[in-house]
Amino acid sequence: FSMSIGGIMIIKTNYNLTGSKERNENNYKKLYWQGDFMLSVNGSIDEENGLKDEDIKDIKNINGIDKVQTAKILNSRMPIKKDDILNMKFYESQSKGGYVGKVLNGLLIEDKENNGYLLKQKLKGYNDEMLDELNNHIVSGEINKEKMKKENLAVVYIPHAYEPYKDYKDYYDVGDSTYGKPIVDIKVGDTVKVKYPKGKIDTQKYWQGKDNYEYDEYEFKVGAIVDYPYADDSMYSGENGVDVIISDNQFKNITNLDNYDLVYATIKDGADHESINKQLGKIGSKVPGTTTIDMIKDKEDDAKMNEKFLIYNYGIVAVLFVISMFNIINNVSYNLTSRTSEFGMLRAVGISDKDFKNMIVYEGILYGLFSSAIVIVLGILLQIRMYKRLGFEIIGIEFAIDYKLYLLIIAVNIVIGLLATYLPARKIKETNIVDAINIIE
Repeated sequence: FSMSIGGIMIIKTNYNLTGSKERNENNYKKLYWQGDFMLSVNGSIDEENGLKDEDIKDIKNINGIDKVQTAKILNSRMPIKKDDILNMKFYESQSKGGYVGKVLNGLLIEDKENNGYLLKQKLKGYNDEMLDELNNHIVSGEINKEKMKKENLAVVYIPHAYEPYKDYKDYYDVGDSTYGKPIVDIKVGDTVKVKYPKGKIDTQKYWQGKDNYEYDEYEFKVGAIVDYPYADDSMYSGENGVDVIISDNQFKNITNLDNYDLVYATIKDGADHESINKQLGKIGSKVPGTTTIDMIKDKEDDAKMNEKFLIYNYGIVAVLFVISMFNIINNVSYNLTSRTSEFGMLRAVGISDKDFKNMIVYEGILYGLFSSAIVIVLGILLQIRMYKRLGFEIIGIEFAIDYKLYLLIIAVNIVIGLLATYLPARKIKETNIVDAINIIE
């Protein structure tokens, strides 16, 4: 058991650090870090504040810029029938605490007049380049950019909720359609409505659903369903609302808003990264509340931090393993030396040196094999539990056993077992038979 602890620690640490790259990519996805640079405007207080067409033109004209994607985000509401909500438990969990609970008082406002709810969500306008990215996240339907420019045709993002751990019955998370189930019953061909207040609003009251405004109402036909909105400012309803995404041309036509809250810029290979960062910063500084994020730099810093984290964790395990190894050798040595009298009697009745050596070697091998068996059984059970609890499946990591690591641990355990028995056995062998028999514990 003592020998198996070190091996299990190594397996646990190694598996816990598995997929660090995939987990980083998943975190970037949740943060909506797309492309190489992001310009984000805080337009939640003043919807008329944002980057203008001339700013986008200036960004495109920067030497080394390859692609520019733009989005306008309007914090709106969607009238929805009670029967169309497929997962009320998801919304109930949102109102219990956290960002949504404290700031929004939940995502649903009761709509007594229509015997339904007003769902807090977003109306978004994407340019062609950003709409193209949504093709990677289609659940049903198709994205027809030309039709979307001429008609009230929309792509609807529907969160797909799942329970990450069976131990937490009331906790839901949002993932893609591969693992989760849709929280509302909206299909391709359906018509959805979005409401937004007329004139200026009190942001706090509006977000908390304590307002009493007159609304402009927009109606759209659903052309496609996606399970990831690709672009978001992570505010208001976050990733939990049912967002309606339309062409930026149509967005301007119906809202009269001609600015952008979110811009992604991708650079060409070999482009002057630092120069582009400075130029984007100057463009962003013209618009109040604009933050320019250098995602290339941030991702590089994350990679360096993860590398240090790996070294630190493996270093701790290595130190603990060495301490454990010396402890094992000490325990096994004591176990053998305490039986010196027994071995003396065996030698007195005629056991040969070769047989004595084989007996001790066999005992050392048994220590290694038994401890390895414990490592294999408990290690695999531990991996199965960690696979479920750490959500590896959700980020696309398949369950796998590192056979090379297990074989290495088995080999090390056998070597430690042999080493731990060899040293005291050599001492016992050199002890006079009479003296060995007369030794009293």
